[in-house]
Amino acid sequence: MGKFFQKYKKGKNFKKLIFFAVGAVLILINFGISNEAYMADVSSSWLIIQVSGLTAAGPTLDCTTPLTLTEFPEIDDQSVKVSVPDATTTVTCTNCTNGFRLQVSDKGSSTAAVSGSPGLWNSADEVLIGSADDNYSASSSLVAGTKGYGIQATTTSGNGILINPIYDRASSTSDWVGALTATSTWTTVASSSGDVSGQIIYITHKAAVSADTKGGSYSDVIYYNCFAP
Repeated sequence: MGKFFQKYKKGKNFKKLIFFAVGAVLILINFGISNEAYMADVSSSWLIIQVSGLTAAGPTLDCTTPLTLTEFPEIDDQSVKVSVPDATTTVTCTNCTNGFRLQVSDKGSSTAAVSGSPGLWNSADEVLIGSADDNYSASSSLVAGTKGYGIQATTTSGNGILINPIYDRASSTSDWVGALTATSTWTTVASSSGDVSGQIIYITHKAAVSADTKGGSYSDVIYYNCFAP
């Protein structure tokens, strides 16, 4: 059974947000952007993560991600921003002949014009900040003043964990990110070919906006699915 979470934050551009998660990681990102002199500004951002471990006959898989709050500092067109802290998933997979898979997808847009497109979505004005960029590239180097959004991934030691190369760019100096894909398509973030014990996968979310990014509330729902094939 999944758990039901409700998060409420008062202030401009924030509303009550409710979600339900069963058998997968669900991340909800929400932030407000307000324009002033063509400067896109993000006042706040948060995400909630819930993971449920999956158990199958033979392999035993435990994916644990603590409930966490992450916030972007003010986002403008002067620099690429990163949410703090990172999301983490601790994985133990026992008797896993074929290892495990950690996959990602996102909700993105929800109208006919750009339905199924990944990114940060402003539903009121029907504006999307595409992932990894407005061309929906598989990966992209984020640049201040150009819209883009995506994730990076790394592990504690790399022992037994394989990171998908499009996400394997995590560093304090790299703004290269891998794209999120729409909910109809899952992309593997991390995997193994056999057993792992207590390995931690770190996910970093980064975003950039242009000077003319329309003000409003942008949000995304990101799903992580952890399983033993």
